[in-house]
Amino acid sequence: MQMSSVEVRAKELDEARRIRIIKPDEIDFEKYLKANDVAQKVRLADEFLLEIEQELNSPKVEELQTMPWPKTSQGFQFRAGEVTLYAGGNGGGKSMVTGQIALGLIKQRQKVMIASFEMKPKRTLFRMLRQFAGENIDFPRYIDKARYLNGLIERMRLFALDHLWLYDQQGTVTAQQVIAVSRYSAVELGVQHIFIDSLMKCVSGEDDYNAQKAFVDELTSLARDHNVHVHLIHHIRKLQSEEIKPNKNDIKGSGSISDQVDKS
Repeated sequence: MQMSSVEVRAKELDEARRIRIIKPDEIDFEKYLKANDVAQKVRLADEFLLEIEQELNSPKVEELQTMPWPKTSQGFQFRAGEVTLYAGGNGGGKSMVTGQIALGLIKQRQKVMIASFEMKPKRTLFRMLRQFAGENIDFPRYIDKARYLNGLIERMRLFALDHLWLYDQQGTVTAQQVIAVSRYSAVELGVQHIFIDSLMKCVSGEDDYNAQKAFVDELTSLARDHNVHVHLIHHIRKLQSEEIKPNKNDIKGSGSISDQVDKS
């Protein structure tokens, strides 16, 4: 049975409202494995001087994004071209916090891509849906649960429309694949914030310090070359007590991890 023009349009709108899942087989990994040639051009000093002159005469107002909590707005902001490291112990809520931050960035109309190798995309999105709702959606306050959930999911679709992508990679992943996916997201999708959960899932071996250093170095270059912000989740060593406040020296692996990122 042929659909009417109204039904066709309704179907197109429904498809547009879906949160995009990026599949590995749709990415040309070789193409996005290395930085594009534009970022590696050798340019005359005069070109940079012209840019400096324009910026001095017409200074740009840098748009900064904040976390979703008012008390952090003045003291902590996200700049394009930088990397933020979120470090904590197992079960400490790293993924939960970054999920809330991602929602806050979407509210500021930033485009976000989440590559979680700790949880499947559906699980990641379910947790974000609960945060978006601000309550336990398994036991909502309303009697008509089905109507409530349908309305909630539709509001989430509209809220995240064209602003949220999730990378669906099952099984093992290499550091180079993560770099390629991140570059693809920045170049092809216009993503401004990339969440990677977590570093240890991208680099095999907790004691492979050279690989860890190389991976973080690639991320910092990617952030700078494509003017995006990378949010990297990592683990800390097990402390003697949970009451001890960790510092950057407690981060697992190479000390260069915290040295290379912009915030940790």
